[in-house]
Amino acid sequence: VNVATIGNSVIFPGTMSVIVFGYFGGFLVDRKGSLFVFILGSLSISISFLTIAFFVEFSMWLTTFMFIFVMGGLSFTKTVISKIVSSSLSEEEVASGMSLLNFTSFLSEGTGIAIVGGLLSLQLINRKLVLEFINYSSG
Repeated sequence: VNVATIGNSVIFPGTMSVIVFGYFGGFLVDRKGSLFVFILGSLSISISFLTIAFFVEFSMWLTTFMFIFVMGGLSFTKTVISKIVSSSLSEEEVASGMSLLNFTSFLSEGTGIAIVGGLLSLQLINRKLVLEFINYSSG
């Protein structure tokens, strides 16, 4: 699969789902509470990653569908974190506190991607993390 197909068919729908899940996550935080939404987001991420890990070669559309729920789960958890931080700060501290939260979130996301990308390029983690149970070879 070429890069354009991955970008347009997998990453773009997942990224667009953040808008919907962010709105829905904010609604749920107000109605059900932060803990419920955090658990829902964490379960969404975990189940989606496990599904992708075991069935990545099954279908690109399954990967797209699961990636939508990964991004949705991340949106849920970030909504909860923002809600908890903003509610724990005083009125005078909210602006600077939320700015600091966004800055550290942006910085840690970029740093994490750079570290994992570097490790992958050095092939330090060149091991199968998920055992294969099906032999796809013909013969």
